[in-house]
Amino acid sequence: MGKIKSFAKRVIRFLTTHFAKYIPVKKNLVLFECFLGQSYSDQPKYIYEEMVRRGMDKQYTIIWGLRKNKMDIQIPGKCKKMSYLSPCYIWNILRSKYIINNSRFPHFVMTNPKTVFLQTWHGTPLKRLGLDQDEVYMPNTTTERYKANMIRSSSQWNFMLSQNHFSTERFCSAFALKEDQIWELGYPRNDILSLSQEQKSAIISKVCSTLHIPAGKRIIMYAPTFRDNDTLNAKYNHTFPFDLNDFADSLGEDTILILRLHYLVSLTVGKDIRSKNIVDASNYPDISELYLTADMLITDYSSVMFDYAITGKPMAFYMYDLSNYRDTLRGFYFDLSELPGPMTQDYAQMLQYAKQPESFQTKYADKYRQFQEKFNYLDDGKAAERTVNKLFFNQL
Repeated sequence: MGKIKSFAKRVIRFLTTHFAKYIPVKKNLVLFECFLGQSYSDQPKYIYEEMVRRGMDKQYTIIWGLRKNKMDIQIPGKCKKMSYLSPCYIWNILRSKYIINNSRFPHFVMTNPKTVFLQTWHGTPLKRLGLDQDEVYMPNTTTERYKANMIRSSSQWNFMLSQNHFSTERFCSAFALKEDQIWELGYPRNDILSLSQEQKSAIISKVCSTLHIPAGKRIIMYAPTFRDNDTLNAKYNHTFPFDLNDFADSLGEDTILILRLHYLVSLTVGKDIRSKNIVDASNYPDISELYLTADMLITDYSSVMFDYAITGKPMAFYMYDLSNYRDTLRGFYFDLSELPGPMTQDYAQMLQYAKQPESFQTKYADKYRQFQEKFNYLDDGKAAERTVNKLFFNQL
């Protein structure tokens, strides 16, 4: 089976590399993909729903690429769901006038040079990305091969969304892009964080109902990023540095811990949960709705910090492997002294922050405001509107 898959990839790579340019694109065909076909969420979801709001789903033929086990996902408006990386899906990649994706296509897929490819990405980076990494520790690759494939992928992107100017500068170096290819428009997925309080309350009620969280509970979200060198059977894994169940139980009966792992490792944790105070929301379709619901965020090096900051709610940073992550695995784009909350490598201290966020909120108020001013000035609830205007009508 492995040899068959490898041969198929080589065939796809050969055909898309050498023949894509000869395939005419359909001027009204738009293809959406999110997290390698694993979900209907993130920037692509909110761009698509802005199109639906305007009735553009009636004017364009829209395809959503989804994994076979995700085909039952409910998507509003008029679109066609298509099996991720099926022959038909590859064919439609090659003839789409517009492609909107928040991650990379596999390295063996090349797009049509006549296609307008908008890379929305999925976060402002703290950790170094792409070509900015000195060494790459990801499974099944080498540093040289990873960087070659990265350039191969990014060379197909016509434009890339950015949440702020800080990201623009990093994306240029990480993905070998020119600054005029970066659209600083804010992140569409964050638009719901600017809704009215009544609308936010309705979303929070829906989330709590879906996740079976009783009313009146304090909610903490733990959302760590993945580690490039933490793998199991050549796939990303997440090894917790503490007993997750003990941690949740230590927070008390009035607190629920929402666990949100990175999409690359989100399928590896459910079997380890025993505490009734833990809700595994790693596969909840929309993390922005979780931001609204959580009263506090605990993370490490994840880009969730830049989005959650819009809410103004407390954050703490548990960086238990700081020296290894900073000096070996990735490295950082900015000084951790800018963080809008306390950073610790000590489990007991992290637990204390989780129990009493009021103990540090006042101390970090100025840094929190400065953090928002630097990273969130475009997150005003209109990013999807600006993106659709720019992409389809060249208007701002």
